[in-house]
Amino acid sequence: MNDPAVAELLMAARAGDPIARASLVDREVDAAYRFAHLLTGDPTSAAACVREGFARAWSTPDGVPFDVAVLRAVASAARGHGAAPLLRALAPEAREIVALQLATGRSYAALGEALDLDRDTVRSRLQRAWSQLAGGVSP
Repeated sequence: MNDPAVAELLMAARAGDPIARASLVDREVDAAYRFAHLLTGDPTSAAACVREGFARAWSTPDGVPFDVAVLRAVASAARGHGAAPLLRALAPEAREIVALQLATGRSYAALGEALDLDRDTVRSRLQRAWSQLAGGVSP
């Protein structure tokens, strides 16, 4: 989402405005934490992933929406932690899509934007992942 208000907050935050920084964190922290917790299954690991995600997102190039930058960075950070028990049966790339869909309820296109994938790849990975989870099929 390229929201002008978010772009303005991000500029102010990067210039050192602590209120703008806190406002951006408030906007994104719940979805980022839900996503990280679904991926890792551990509250401590999830919090660490969120901290790392925000730290990386502050320096993301201007063309990437801030919410997308945070979610991409959280996904990257979570790869270094163990998978949540529910999602262990899935391949790592499927875990991220399922967790992000559960955490945010985003459309296929928005999931693809957040994970830097095209819409059809998101759709096929989600279908395969949900089938695996429903039937216990190995990856």
